[in-house]
Amino acid sequence: MTIARAHHFVPQCYLASFAQGGKINVFDFESGKDPFSTNTKNVAQERDFNRIDSDDLPPDALESAYANFEGELAPVLKRLVSGAPCSEDDFSYILTLMGVLAVRNPRYRANFADFQNNARLKILAVQLSTKERWERQLARMRKDGYLEGVLDVPYETLKAQLEEGAFKFVTTTGEHARTELYALDNLINILAARTWRWVRASNDSGGFITSDHPVCLNWIRRPRGFAPLGYGLSGTTVYFPLSPNLAVIGEFDGPMEDLSADVYMVANFNRRILNNAKRQAYMADYKFRIFDGATLFGIEELVRRSRERAREAG
Repeated sequence: MTIARAHHFVPQCYLASFAQGGKINVFDFESGKDPFSTNTKNVAQERDFNRIDSDDLPPDALESAYANFEGELAPVLKRLVSGAPCSEDDFSYILTLMGVLAVRNPRYRANFADFQNNARLKILAVQLSTKERWERQLARMRKDGYLEGVLDVPYETLKAQLEEGAFKFVTTTGEHARTELYALDNLINILAARTWRWVRASNDSGGFITSDHPVCLNWIRRPRGFAPLGYGLSGTTVYFPLSPNLAVIGEFDGPMEDLSADVYMVANFNRRILNNAKRQAYMADYKFRIFDGATLFGIEELVRRSRERAREAG
């Protein structure tokens, strides 16, 4: 049986709402290339992103579980995007989708991997601080059976390699998956506690866009000093586009009425989505607009500004 290796961290059934004929328009900030059109299967995916290593489960067990969820999600999205009323069960799928997108993405994985690597290097530095301490640690590991078949490396060699920065601890996809699944249920409950409003784009607005990190959390009014964002914090808004014509926004104890968004509201929404993207933005066409607080602009100006920033950074 063939095991799937290309795993999407943004579901194709979600991207399909922004596609035409199975193809989606892509703007890649990092490459600096012109926007292009491609099949949804070619974007927002990484090899073995959901792979797990288990004695009891196949390596694609988690990917298969996500695929089952997406199979149930797809008809819900199609109904809502086509204008059908949203039931409580339907919205539970939207909340779960937002939760999955928020916790399972390359940006958070990179941040978590860096944290794990730094923490483990500090622990190793303590263990290697003296030869006596290291030998006591080795003795405990041998007693517990962790070093069977492992060759001894002189303390001096390990100490020198640590100081030279030769070691890096890699977080496996299985470790990432455990952390994400542990956080997911709690996050869904937090999202469900918000008041959600439907936002419908006007016909002349240019429509909503999405990205490779489409669940966007922003302050309503930024507090003074250092204030890290969190999904459970009051005074914050979650923005999430569902299609070029439909989006949701959620706040704690916020207003409940649905919104009809004009070009400026949609363009301001799109600015937030772009700012939250890791690398790529996705759109149904190139009619969308961005509002930066002073200027309303489209794809040509977006490309120009992105290339200018890339030149300045390089």
